[in-house]
Amino acid sequence: MKKIFISGLFSLLPIGLTIILIQVVFQWVDALGSQLVKQFTDQEIPGLGFLLTLGVIFFAGLFMQVFLGKKLLSLLDAIIERIPLINHLYHGIKGVTDSFSQVPDREFSMVVLVKYPTPEFESIGLITNESVLIEGNKKVAVFIPTTPNPTNGFLVLVNLEDLTPLDIPVDEALKSVISMGSVWPKKYQIDSNGINSNPIVTNGM
Repeated sequence: MKKIFISGLFSLLPIGLTIILIQVVFQWVDALGSQLVKQFTDQEIPGLGFLLTLGVIFFAGLFMQVFLGKKLLSLLDAIIERIPLINHLYHGIKGVTDSFSQVPDREFSMVVLVKYPTPEFESIGLITNESVLIEGNKKVAVFIPTTPNPTNGFLVLVNLEDLTPLDIPVDEALKSVISMGSVWPKKYQIDSNGINSNPIVTNGM
């Protein structure tokens, strides 16, 4: 009974927490925009503040894509740099947000296994450049994400023949890294008979 209860709890917990988080974020953002709407309409319209806030965020992002927006952002950064204490807080928050926003911009062409940090171990790697020339020798640039934060990692240059291609999407490989190895693509899992059709030895990335 205890095992069944715990199993049910941990099965429903991710779903419940996700729903609660979405609800909290929606209410917070909706309240943020509703204050402005209420000043003009003298009414509270559920959801309208949320849509208004999303619109403001979208147009702010659009403005930051143009030259004037980029210059204004650089000016604000320079001003905050001169404010003691606040500048450290700002850099910390900006570092976190930048790490998340920059991940999708990276181009990973393939998921591979690379012998790292020693020849006895293998780690999950993501190919970023297949045509690196080092002193006349062709190398492959491979980014090795660290767990549980795949936005950090190591860049290694290796020979193509030393890599083992994995037939899995990049997002599934990153899920494995984030979960610290507890989540693996089904095709690389041991089946019910204890037979692994695609044996992999990793060092936990």
